[in-house]
Amino acid sequence: MEAWEKAVHKFLTPWKAKKYVIGALVTGSFVPGNATKHSDVDLHIILDGKVKWRERGNKMVDGFLIEYFANPPQQLKKCMEEGYRDGKRVDARMYLLGKIIFDRTGEVKKLQENAKKEFKKKFKKPDKVWTELTKYSIWEALDDLTATKHQKPIQFRYNCNLVLSDLLKKYAKYLGAELVPPAKLHRLFFDKIYRKNSHLHEFPDRTFVNLFVICLKSKMMINCWRKQKN
Repeated sequence: MEAWEKAVHKFLTPWKAKKYVIGALVTGSFVPGNATKHSDVDLHIILDGKVKWRERGNKMVDGFLIEYFANPPQQLKKCMEEGYRDGKRVDARMYLLGKIIFDRTGEVKKLQENAKKEFKKKFKKPDKVWTELTKYSIWEALDDLTATKHQKPIQFRYNCNLVLSDLLKKYAKYLGAELVPPAKLHRLFFDKIYRKNSHLHEFPDRTFVNLFVICLKSKMMINCWRKQKN
């Protein structure tokens, strides 16, 4: 047993003594082998369905930061469904890749099966009305950005990054592609092993990815923006 697993079992000791705690699942970057020196341990504590409260917190155990989530099963299913509607599989992924610590009623296993079903569902692409409105909003963002290019460099770069972030989210939705949290975006774009371990598909438009990265690095972001627009 690895050191982080020992820390998890140590943390769970008082929780396992509670009758309303029916199971636990450890997930996050440590389980599939994606952990870095900055990674924490994600731990889901499953409560009896009759429990009306939820809890979330962080605790250091033997040098490992454990971020824990205590929820009844119905709340977890709701989170998976809401994530799918938003074009995300964050909660479903945690259960799909998670390792069951204990499961007194079989509910944790059911949650994993539910996560598998969520992964089989493709994201719905937006309709024509959304697409046309979004195209206009992107054009408007570029126009506003052009108008601010003579501001102080730090302000202009800040504006560029905000607009780029919004563009990425909208384009991903248009493609029906899943995004990850900003801190993991580079790994989504360029790390094949990370994508494989996390059950992530490569971003569908490689040309867009290359232009996006150039824009982030370039001092002439407005020119990059024009290329993406065209």
